[in-house]
Amino acid sequence: MMLLTKKSLAVWLPCSVVVAVLLAHGGCLDSVFYLDDWNQVHSNVGVEGGKWWLEQARILTVLSYMWTWRAVGFSTFWFHLFNLLLHVAAALAVYYFGRYLLQVRSSVDSEEEEKGRWIAWVAAMIFATHPMATEVTNYVRARDHGMVGLFSFLAACFAVMGAKRDGKWWWLCGVAVVLATISKGPGLAHAGLSVGIVLLAAMSRQQWRMLVATKWRVMGGLLLLAGGVLFFRLTLVAFYVALQEQTFRSPRLGLFTLTQCRVFWEYMKLLVWPVGLCSDHLVAWTWSLGDRAAWVAAAGLLLLSSGVGWLWVKRRQPVALLASLALGAICLRFLFVVSELMVEYRLYPALPYLSLLAAMGLAACWRRLPRATCVAGAALVVTYGVLSFKRSEDWSSMTRLCDSVLKNDRWQLRAFNSMSTQDVMDENWQGILGRYADFSKRLGEVIAENKRNPERFYENWPLWVVCEECMVTEALIHRNGVYEARKFHNALWKRMQANRFDTHVLLRELWEMGMGKIELAAENVEAARSHFDAARSSGLFTTEIEKLLKPSNAGKPAPAK
Repeated sequence: MMLLTKKSLAVWLPCSVVVAVLLAHGGCLDSVFYLDDWNQVHSNVGVEGGKWWLEQARILTVLSYMWTWRAVGFSTFWFHLFNLLLHVAAALAVYYFGRYLLQVRSSVDSEEEEKGRWIAWVAAMIFATHPMATEVTNYVRARDHGMVGLFSFLAACFAVMGAKRDGKWWWLCGVAVVLATISKGPGLAHAGLSVGIVLLAAMSRQQWRMLVATKWRVMGGLLLLAGGVLFFRLTLVAFYVALQEQTFRSPRLGLFTLTQCRVFWEYMKLLVWPVGLCSDHLVAWTWSLGDRAAWVAAAGLLLLSSGVGWLWVKRRQPVALLASLALGAICLRFLFVVSELMVEYRLYPALPYLSLLAAMGLAACWRRLPRATCVAGAALVVTYGVLSFKRSEDWSSMTRLCDSVLKNDRWQLRAFNSMSTQDVMDENWQGILGRYADFSKRLGEVIAENKRNPERFYENWPLWVVCEECMVTEALIHRNGVYEARKFHNALWKRMQANRFDTHVLLRELWEMGMGKIELAAENVEAARSHFDAARSSGLFTTEIEKLLKPSNAGKPAPAK
């Protein structure tokens, strides 16, 4: 006699997925704002100012920030709760819809459907507890990648259901594509690629003929989809054309590709055994074509891609489909030349497909070794859950988080920026000044490493130097007075000119902000306005400038020396 009926399983299995998410990632509710949370959420004019349409690449994401702020203010608890619920929704989507990717070309009987449900449940449990999802739950700014991951996965699943079942699923597929598009810049690429791969796998020749025969439906659906997208993003086409033009015209595209090939295998290692995860990453660029390790990594990636192609030739579906969807989601990063090469939350869109592949592997082992496979699967989920829980503990305070970063990557100077940012908010000026010697020492080590290894280069250190020294300037204003702060800040400008950093827009704006604060403290309000105006071009400091120029601050006397 079965202890659980099908009806009761239909309740308990999804409930267990939700519980797994809450146990593994529930600690995110105590997490702090970190890094880009401050400028993309807390100081975003689209949030407090209600101008959610300004960031056309992230309309839905900014709207979600704005709704949360209007309901509860900048409460870290509620912002992280939204991210946690987003991960719950994605895990349930893997459970409810993942089985259709497993049955992409087969006619399903009741036994196969039951098997697919169990595999989808195991996949959902792996996905729910996987530590690589901790940045999406703990890092508010990563919400856009959580949305892209959810909606692109749903678009792929709805495309399979549309091809095999009922045409109404095509409308849901279109909605999912639109939602992914307005969640994040690469959202359309992720959702479009997922749907394209699924259609190649799911549609038979006869179905393609039928689809072409009903071309008025196809054209009507495409026009409706295009109209919906353009309604929300009037510059969608121009945005992607400009983005790809910038990418393919970049003189660093070849070196960027080699570097991404090298980093790809680091991603693979962390996906299988996510130990020692770091909330920030300093990855050296491959700066020379003589980097042998990068070429070996590129050859390995080509070999892996060939293996996926072999699965298609041998008609090993759905393994080929899931492997293609996962590989495509990861390799889409090759189309966006960015300085941050190793960011965990960018793997989130690939994680549902990788979880389904892992569940399929466990199902294959279960046929021969049922007990051992159950123990191994349970151990894997528990281990992932514990690692995720421990990871969330690191996010409970800025000190613990930055200590974790510096422990895993001692050259990650941006962690100093985060600690100093927190100290500025707490007005802990001595903390900034006391930490500066250690920062300078590690900076010297990074520069020395760049000189020692001509094939690799750590390139982001100028931004972190200017950020840190601008906060040192602010600390000097309050501790040593305007004279010492001006002297230190002018010396920073001379070093920026000597290294040609003064032409970098963001670095120049950071320096202008620091000088504006000096003039404001010295009661030179007009001079301060002039420097603040020079710092406005990117729009990054608009909210901060408006707060500084309020009447209550503009006449603030200079601190004593």
